[in-house]
Amino acid sequence: MQLGQKLKEARLEKGLSQRQLCQNIITRNMLSLIENGSAKPSRSTLQALCARLELPLSHFIADAPSENLQILSRATSEAPRDALKILESYVSPDALLDGWYHYLCLQKRLCLAKEALQDHRSSYAATLLKECDFHLDYNPTLRGLFIEEYALLCHEAELLSANQAAALLPSHRESLFLQAKAAFQRGDYPLCLTLLDCACPLTYEAKLLQCDALLALKEYSRACPLLLDLEHTQDLSVYSRLESCYREQGDFEKAYYYACKQR
Repeated sequence: MQLGQKLKEARLEKGLSQRQLCQNIITRNMLSLIENGSAKPSRSTLQALCARLELPLSHFIADAPSENLQILSRATSEAPRDALKILESYVSPDALLDGWYHYLCLQKRLCLAKEALQDHRSSYAATLLKECDFHLDYNPTLRGLFIEEYALLCHEAELLSANQAAALLPSHRESLFLQAKAAFQRGDYPLCLTLLDCACPLTYEAKLLQCDALLALKEYSRACPLLLDLEHTQDLSVYSRLESCYREQGDFEKAYYYACKQR
């Protein structure tokens, strides 16, 4: 069957008139010529018509899968920004390659979003993260692979509250705690707190780490109530933290009280 005949058959199966298929892609007269075999569409025109028909390019020309494959192969080895530019040429749907396509779109966008947040470009990070939603919904496997990183970045970009981010996460509290501990050791105290927010409910060790991050950020008014909640453990390290907290706030009477409790 000729390309034009295939195009006409696909259009009729979708219940579209020539005008509905054309829209702003080509004129109706040109579509008639293509369907009658009197003209051939350019590859870019055919790609646009395929998108409108929700069919892969391979439905009409035999070499389309190899072109998608080349696009994905190139994008895999490129830096995130360049990769996303390359992926714009990908023609979907493609039953064989769509999974790889969505994987790369997620991986590259999340990488760029992380870089943007590190550079304090939260608006750009938020745009990238919103674009991830479509790809996350492609299948449960992809969602499972990326949901933790996506949720944490959304929380950091202030797209999600801690509770909303935590609701998206699988129950890997131990993993989140280890990531928070590593962030603390790197001196990335805000990220440490973000990770701990998403790991609720916190273990005793995680609560101490949360207090240490707040103390490192000089957030004494926030750290103090949390430490007082741990006072009943009679842990000397809690008394030491409370002593430091009150001293920094200028309450030397309470600082002395907790210094005495350590003896």
